[in-house]
Amino acid sequence: MDAEIASQKDIRSKAVIDAEEKERRRIAQDLHDGVGQILSAAN
Repeated sequence: MDAEIASQKDIRSKAVIDAEEKERRRIAQDLHDGVGQILSAAN
């Protein structure tokens, strides 16, 4: 029973970390695109 609970917690933790990583990549891409647009406008 304890092993099952630990396994479920581990699965949930990995899912949270995975979601956070995806959000970080999305934000990084948005920032990158935004800077590119600003630099293009500046030219």
